[in-house]
Amino acid sequence: MDLGELVPETASKVELGKDEVKVVTHVRDPLPAVRGERERLRQLLLNLVTNAAKYTLAGDEIEVRAGADDGHVSVTVIDHGPGIAADQHRLIFEKFGRVSTGGRSKPGAGLRLFIARSIAEAHGGSLEVQSDTGSGTAFTFRLPVA
Repeated sequence: MDLGELVPETASKVELGKDEVKVVTHVRDPLPAVRGERERLRQLLLNLVTNAAKYTLAGDEIEVRAGADDGHVSVTVIDHGPGIAADQHRLIFEKFGRVSTGGRSKPGAGLRLFIARSIAEAHGGSLEVQSDTGSGTAFTFRLPVA
């Protein structure tokens, strides 16, 4: 399947639902195909972009980058929200794992990132986070080229 199509399609869906948040995509064409179930990969990307939108202030933007290197296609979702402390990175991928930002917790069940990582791993890939308190967050999933 072609993630080069899925990335902007999914990003525009989130942007429509969040008028005050802009979602910008950068896809390095052409992306090689990956093996995967389109609806599950859409759910993975939708979970990441929706999660980013949840922590993005009105008027700000989310960036979604896709490219290929070393036999993998990588998609990174970047927000400029409050960030996640390094000691909380493991917790956010656990079932019902939630962290509070600035002493306040956002509504949700704590399942989006658990499900996203499960989908990435079921497709032979991975999902990682780069973040620290006050610096925004970048989630990157990598899938092997078909």
